[in-house]
Amino acid sequence: MNVREWVRPQTVAQRFVANEYVAACGDSGTVYNFECNAGNSTSRYAVKDSSGNVARISGYYMDGGQWGAYYHPCGETHEAESDSGFLTGYHIDDVSTREDENIAVIIWTDNNTDVHCTTNLDMSSWSTAKS
Repeated sequence: MNVREWVRPQTVAQRFVANEYVAACGDSGTVYNFECNAGNSTSRYAVKDSSGNVARISGYYMDGGQWGAYYHPCGETHEAESDSGFLTGYHIDDVSTREDENIAVIIWTDNNTDVHCTTNLDMSSWSTAKS
């Protein structure tokens, strides 16, 4: 005789781990107050994504090379919609800078039209407003 045992139903949850794109899941319509503060305003920086690839904004590579451009902080606070292009990455002050001298940043691409970076890597600490 087979005896069956009742087992309480269980829910299994998986933890989400973001890759190079900083996802603002469920934050559709959230506007971040994003401060462009990474670096010195009198210096020019190359910008790379978390995979080490040079960021390309509006068709220009952000490495200062041929037909390239550099990033420099504007010091302004921008209103940035959660889906307007955030990446994790780093900037360097010279393409020959050693790997351990790179500065971790969050890059805002403004829908691939511009580049602004911040060293405040905790997006949950940024002030927000619903659009």
